[in-house]
Amino acid sequence: MKSILALTILLMPAASYALATAQAPDVIFYEGQKRRLYSNPLEDYYSDGRKRPNFMIGPNTITSGNWRGYIATWKVVDNTLYMAHIESWIGRRKATLESLFGSKCRNGRVKATWFSGELRIPDGMELQYVHMGYGSVYERDIIVSVEAGKVTKAVIIDNSKLQLPSDLELQRQELEKMKREKP
Repeated sequence: MKSILALTILLMPAASYALATAQAPDVIFYEGQKRRLYSNPLEDYYSDGRKRPNFMIGPNTITSGNWRGYIATWKVVDNTLYMAHIESWIGRRKATLESLFGSKCRNGRVKATWFSGELRIPDGMELQYVHMGYGSVYERDIIVSVEAGKVTKAVIIDNSKLQLPSDLELQRQELEKMKREKP
């Protein structure tokens, strides 16, 4: 019994670092280009009490590089955000938009009316790598504001002219974001 307790105490710090891995991003088609998406709009779908499935990257497989267990593909069409695909498993069966959203899935996509917030789309070369969440810094960030699935504005932030914080400060900031966003 003492050895199990000692092992648990030794492994607890390692468990906190499991979420400190850079995450595999979702994908978004924005302005005709396939890009990385450093936001997770699907998580908001489950924030109002809906039961979130136990998403996994493969049959009964998890990884610290994708803590949410899926990669979703998004599209902005006519200023509307749509979820167009999900790459994930729930137990031993492949997740589909139809299995997750039922009749809300039309023409192979789902209007993301549940999402209001900002989408961060990194653009250009990586200026600073952060081995945690989506903390890496790129030349530019495209920030797309969305209200109930409708794009209301987009702003480009030029990070190339900013003085970059230390790696430790970026990791601290990303850890704080992850704590706030954890389901």
